[in-house]
Amino acid sequence: MQNHSASVVNVEATFARGLPGFSIVGLAQTSIQESKERVKAALNSLSFSFPPSKIIINLSPSDISKQGSHFDLAIALSIALQKEETKFEDYFIFGELGLDGKLKDTNSIFALLLDLAKLKNKKFIIPHESLQKASIIPDIELYGAKSLQEVIGFFRGE
Repeated sequence: MQNHSASVVNVEATFARGLPGFSIVGLAQTSIQESKERVKAALNSLSFSFPPSKIIINLSPSDISKQGSHFDLAIALSIALQKEETKFEDYFIFGELGLDGKLKDTNSIFALLLDLAKLKNKKFIIPHESLQKASIIPDIELYGAKSLQEVIGFFRGE
């Protein structure tokens, strides 16, 4: 049996000139490629208007295979707040998006939190429905949110 440990993955977004499109690079498996549709629908539910650009999401490091719908929230934030001076460095952000922008728990979030709890001075933004189970993990700072809109407001200081 293999022992897998969580790797830190950075989510970056750029809006490039060219035909409008949306791509995710960085060895993203099918579950992450499907997040494009969830992210688009969730942002549209907030009346976010996609710019007429090619949106490229990079999940780095690129040499590690990534899977899971828990990247949805970080991808959506990197698009929604791309033009703002937002500091995400101290946060790990996990959550699957519903098409309406609501956040959903996933099976992988608890295991990720357990694995990443050893990192010091980090904060975790997770779906509100994950809070109760995750609150048993010692020495981590948790923020629960019910929707993409709540998390956008949080980073805007609202």
